Amino acid sequence: MTNNKALFMKWAQILFYVQCAAVVVSLIASLPFVGSWFTWIIRIISIATVFVIYKLSPVNPRYRKAAIFMGISTILLVIFVKELWILVIVGAICSIIGMYQEYVGHSEVMAGIDDKLAKNWHSLFHWDFWGGLAVSFIGAICLTILTLTISSEVSVDVAVVIADGYQTILNIVYLVFLKRMLTVYANYEPQKEEEITNEG
Repeated sequence: MTNNKALFMKWAQILFYVQCAAVVVSLIASLPFVGSWFTWIIRIISIATVFVIYKLSPVNPRYRKAAIFMGISTILLVIFVKELWILVIVGAICSIIGMYQEYVGHSEVMAGIDDKLAKNWHSLFHWDFWGGLAVSFIGAICLTILTLTISSEVSVDVAVVIADGYQTILNIVYLVFLKRMLTVYANYEPQKEEEITNEG
């Protein structure tokens, strides 16, 4: 990433703002009085995220892969009808692969610059993937218990709150890591190719 500092700083900063908007919008969308029209804002932000990550491709090739898989996921899960389960499954798988490529891309960018942050990006993926599965499992248990003891409506609300709450925490951690990347790289001066050649 020797000659891509300016490009990284520009698009990573835009990515930070887009993801800030995504967190705010997701919180507003969870409110009961928000209409279905609000989903169009979520779709626009999803498309913007794919575009911004694609613009980071010259920095690390994983960003291109992330953009491709996230783009497929966005098309299948956001634009197409969600009633087609096969598309939902394929879209979910593409979303996971895209997230993995993005997080590993961030990790590789930070490798040798801030190794702790590089490891944190790997950890965040595991927390997002495995933690998400665990939260879904816990939510399913709560759903079953509350349905049997109280009501199905209450149980669904509790399960949604648990899942949304966990995802919101992860989204905030993501923003913290991204902001840290920007701060670290702003103070980092990549070596030019001729300097590396001379050292060799």
